[in-house]
Amino acid sequence: MGHWHEAWGPEIRSLTGGVGLLSLENEAIARLVGERPEARYKSDRVAFIERAEEFVRSLLDVRRDADDALMWLRSLSSLFRGDLQSQASKFPQQAYNELLGIVNAKRIWLLGDTSLRPGPGPAGIQARNEEPDYAIAGESLDEEIGDHVRVSTGNTLPELQQQIADRIAGKLRTYPQRNVRVVLDVDPQRARLLGVAPNTIDADLLAAVLLVPREERARLTGVEIVVGSAVHGFVPTDYP
Repeated sequence: MGHWHEAWGPEIRSLTGGVGLLSLENEAIARLVGERPEARYKSDRVAFIERAEEFVRSLLDVRRDADDALMWLRSLSSLFRGDLQSQASKFPQQAYNELLGIVNAKRIWLLGDTSLRPGPGPAGIQARNEEPDYAIAGESLDEEIGDHVRVSTGNTLPELQQQIADRIAGKLRTYPQRNVRVVLDVDPQRARLLGVAPNTIDADLLAAVLLVPREERARLTGVEIVVGSAVHGFVPTDYP
């Protein structure tokens, strides 16, 4: 697992440096911290720095699992909720999604698949809606890329399955000339709509993948769907 540091170390360390996603020199973060009430500004600023650094340490340490990093990411985000914990966090959603993509890359890596690598450009600078989140080891970026997306809507199982299919299809349409591998993270509230047994969950998720039009699936080189701590993976032979 030592190769994790070689592949992802520079990307992860850049998160808190320069104008990285978790740097106080990042305009969005500086503005967010600066909005804190004066009585809480100093303590929240210190707490943000400490949690950001711990998040980075957790990502870098292969002895700490992805759920540990996720806990620190959620802790960072929770700093910017309102006084009522039910209020949504003001933490930038695009930044959260990108950071979650790194957490899930580690989750997949620790399961033995080391092919996901950082996408082009340093974290926090590139426009990730225009550039892929992942490069694929051994593949040209002109031929195959990987992308990460959250699934956070759907009130019934069919709605959730359609949302998964739409997210996959959306990634394929974003990169129409390339093969695409998609990593999806299902919001915990939506995951409750899936079956309980692992084989039932697999069946529900595969049914979602099969909703993607067949002609578009031809360029889909793999799908990993993160549900809680589990990764449910599918390859082209699962969805011919």
